Amino acid sequence: MINFSLKRTSWNLRKAVTKSVDASYLKHFNQAVINWELNLQEERMKRSYNI
Repeated sequence: MINFSLKRTSWNLRKAVTKSVDASYLKHFNQAVINWELNLQEERMKRSYNI
């Protein structure tokens, strides 16, 4: 599970970008942040299980 500090960082990034860009860019940015969160979660799992 993603820890709270990562979720807070992601939320702050989204909030900052929402105020300054158009909707089409924001859609792609949100998808990029989601992918980033999933990649970090996957890396943590790999380290935990020594894969």
